[in-house]
Amino acid sequence: MSDKVERMLDRARADAMRDVVPPGVDNVRRAVRRTRTVINVGGAALLTAATIGLTVLVGQAGPSAPSGSQAAGGRTSAEPSFPVRIPEPDPTEQNRMDAASAALGDPNVTPWTMATAGMVAADYENHVNDIPEGDYHMYVFCVGEGTVQVTVKAQDFGNQVLATGSVPCGEDFVAGELKVHQPITGYLRVYLSGDSRANAGAAFAFKFVNTRGEPSRGSLGPR
Repeated sequence: MSDKVERMLDRARADAMRDVVPPGVDNVRRAVRRTRTVINVGGAALLTAATIGLTVLVGQAGPSAPSGSQAAGGRTSAEPSFPVRIPEPDPTEQNRMDAASAALGDPNVTPWTMATAGMVAADYENHVNDIPEGDYHMYVFCVGEGTVQVTVKAQDFGNQVLATGSVPCGEDFVAGELKVHQPITGYLRVYLSGDSRANAGAAFAFKFVNTRGEPSRGSLGPR
């Protein structure tokens, strides 16, 4: 290569270097700002997409359950703000019970085989065990208002009726009497049901007295 050509190349390189401007501080800052802008725009786009996705998920979860203060049909149910008060026992019922029990009499004077007392209900049932074979008078007392229906059945099962009848209630009561023949030693079933007035607070008592005057058990049976 000739000297002339080399001088021409050196001059061209020098001219090219003068045209190249190194990045200054301002240029660097502008480049950084452009980079941050791109990053911020990308972050905002991701946040917006996440928010939309969360909203869609919450919407798909369905409506929230009603609070405890809301009842069915959108109505609110109010809890009672006062304690529930238990009613006091009716003293007249206890007086009737005492009168019915007293009507059974003294077993030392008139022995009974079995006796009990209680409050009249629509479905009273008593399975009486160990009643010896024999003939009995069943005395039924009812203190209060209304009428009671009494049925005696044999043994602990079946439908053999030994006696049945109606007994009126009253404050000045009179004992109703049924004649019962116990075919074999064992169970008797006593059913006693009152009408609406008797079920409202009447008391009853009944006893089985052996016609031969055999000794009693010495105490009331289960009420």
